[in-house]
Amino acid sequence: MSGARCTVGARIEVFSIVSTMDQQRGCPHGHPVMVVEDDPDIRECVQMILEDEGFEVVTACNGAEAEEELSHMEDPCVLLLDLMMPVMSGWELLDHLKRDGKLDDGMHVVVVSAAPSNVPKGACVKVVRKPVHAEQLIATVRKYC
Repeated sequence: MSGARCTVGARIEVFSIVSTMDQQRGCPHGHPVMVVEDDPDIRECVQMILEDEGFEVVTACNGAEAEEELSHMEDPCVLLLDLMMPVMSGWELLDHLKRDGKLDDGMHVVVVSAAPSNVPKGACVKVVRKPVHAEQLIATVRKYC
């Protein structure tokens, strides 16, 4: 969304901003970003923001769907994870990733949640509270990609 700013969270707001065309586009290593979010509006907004910045984005609407996607894809450079979701929560997905050694292998998990409490130590590289501005989202993804 070049030329627009989107606040991602309980509501979505769009404002004008300066374009980031000077910066590198996408992941320099060619890895995708995974967005695990049950709210379809937030998931699509995050996907549009990141794709507009040149990132390949894979989405999942809950932890179980994310686990299935991860089983047959290259590890993402960053996994953006909501915590409170139906079917399989973000906490459960973190437990599964830890059990499977993905967190030990260096997968970068960024928890993006309105209630980021009780995140296990060492389970993620960063916690971002919703609502999050597009600039903060992009900067966070760039930092770990």
